[in-house]
Formats: sequence, structure tokens, C-alpha cells
Amino acid sequence: MKAVCLSIQSMDATVFAQLADEIRSEQGIEVYAEGFNQDVAESDPLVYRRLVESTLEADFVLVRCMADPYKFRRFQEYEKVLRECHGRVLFHSKNPEVRLSYRDFYVGGDEDFLRLCLYADMKGKDNDKGLLLYAYRMLGGKGAEVPDPVVNRSDGIYHEGFPLDVTLDDYLGTLSGRPTVGIMFPSSLWLYGNMGHIDSLIGSLEARGMDVVPVFYTPSAGSSSDNRPASEVVEQYFVKDGRTIIDVLLVCSPFSQLMSIAGTADVPPDLNFFKSILGVPAIQTMTYSTSFPDYEATADGPVKGDLKSMVCWPEIDGQIIGVPYAENRTAMKKSFPIPDRVEHICKLAAGGARL
Repeated sequence: MKAVCLSIQSMDATVFAQLADEIRSEQGIEVYAEGFNQDVAESDPLVYRRLVESTLEADFVLVRCMADPYKFRRFQEYEKVLRECHGRVLFHSKNPEVRLSYRDFYVGGDEDFLRLCLYADMKGKDNDKGLLLYAYRMLGGKGAEVPDPVVNRSDGIYHEGFPLDVTLDDYLGTLSGRPTVGIMFPSSLWLYGNMGHIDSLIGSLEARGMDVVPVFYTPSAGSSSDNRPASEVVEQYFVKDGRTIIDVLLVCSPFSQLMSIAGTADVPPDLNFFKSILGVPAIQTMTYSTSFPDYEATADGPVKGDLKSMVCWPEIDGQIIGVPYAENRTAMKKSFPIPDRVEHICKLAAGGARL
């Protein structure tokens, strides 16, 4: 089976090639996959051409989209390719309206459609591998051991060296009573092992004499999302016995954390959990979606998408805008720390904690 995955503002699609390699090694079945990320496919004509050619040759095509597929500027022409290709096409989005709008792409039965969507909903490498194996068997492949979808945690504590299932109380019991920094970052980083920049940030904060409460969570794409509101996550992990246990918060997640709760940019004061629940400084950190250039190399600043998601939307929430502390230097969406900027974020956090 030849599979193609296109990610539109969603998970890193390039992991599918690695997962297919693992399937061939572990189970000895012929599964091959290519992954394409929207930002690369729309900016590089050769990559887009390869996407089109691979889609037309594929037995199974997965389009994974956060919300609006037209965020991929070439989607209108790529949609024609999807309707011409002979392979089975699954258009997946967590947004139910978007998913239903493109349900007709999938020509198979409802049972298979729902099962494939369940794997895609659950995310993580195990479920992505299960999705490929299920598609292989669905298309007539023999000899595949297909695991059931794995329900991953939507939120929790993460710290390198601690058990993956460490409880909040057990973790808090290891802290030493120093000034405390809370960190919020998307669970997708945790699920796909993209944690190098987070580990660097935690280590640098601790080296500066601060305790850290690092929390992964699943950001909501809108007020109708099934995900837990960020306000509930904040209250569970950063408030104990009615008292805020952190002195400053670092938000390592893009977009607005408040608009998804209120459904509007004009958030009522009682829904602004940064003030109503925490009452501590909140600093927005920035991750470049590309490599971070030296100032001599460009006068353009961040790419437009990064500027909107990491600066404009968080500013609406009233967060203090920090600096880029991580960059993406590879074809995969893998973030690497920018050491001097990590140190700058730590200085900001230390200053905020002293307020």
C-alpha cells in the first residue's frame, strides 16, 4: 500500500514515512508512506508537484486539517487532484462541520470511515501507525496486526526523568518552595516526542533557581470544541486549595487561549482566567515555524503566520509578548531551542516571579 498524508495546520505529516518504515520492519508487510506539510507544499513548486504525483499514485490519501482547508493556498487546485485520484481519500478534521463538508471524499462505508477518524482523532504515533495498518487491511492487505485506537491523555504533568503518568500531587511534592514558573504547552508536542525545546526551557529555569510546573494540554480550536477549556486546566494544575501556586506563567501555545472559551475576541472579564483565576504575569513564548535567521540575514521579521499566531492573538488575551525561543531547522516539524533566547525568556520569568 502506498499512502500519502497532507497536513493543513495540523500534525507533522512527515512522521508517516518513519511509521511506515517501522511497520515494514516489525510486521514485514509492504506499507509505504509520504508526508507533506502545507507550508512547504505551497511555497515550493517542486514539493507541490511531488504531492500531486504521489496523490495520483497512492492507494490511500489522508488530509489532516485543523479547520479551514483553504489555509492551504493551493487547496482549490489540489481538491481537483483528490477527486481524480484512484485511491481511498480520508479528509479528517476535529471540526465536525468541516469534516461533514468533505465527507464525500471518502467512498467507503461508514464503519471504516468512523474507525479511521477515531485513529486520527486520538493522534499520537501509535494511533497514526494503527491508521496506516487499518487502511492496509481495509484495502485488502493480508497479515497485518491492527491495534485498537489508544486513548491518550489530554493533559498532565511532564518533566524529563519523571514517570509519564506522574500525578500532580507526587510532582508538587518534589518542589523545593522556590519561586515557581508554570508552563503550558500543546499535548501534540508530548504525543510526538517533540520536547527538546521544552526540556531546554525547563532546565534553564531550574538552573536559575526556580521551580517549574510544566503542563501539557489540548488547546481548543473554538468554543464548541470537545476539549477541556484552558481555564479548567489552569485551575487544576496551578491552583491548590484556592491559592495560586505559581508566580508567573509561560504560555508556549499559539493563538488565543481565551477566545476559544468565550467564542469572541471581546472576552468578558469573568472568563479571563489569566486574571480571574491566576492573577500572575502571563508571558507568551514564540516558536518559529522555520529557522530563526540572524538579524543580518533578513529585515522581514517572523513569517506572517507566526506573527499572527504567536503575537497578535496572544496580545488580544493581554499576555506579555516574549521572544522566539525555538526554531524549526528540519523538514520535519521538530523544534530546537535557541539558547540565548531561552535565557532571555528565563530572565523575563524570573522578573515576573519577583513582582
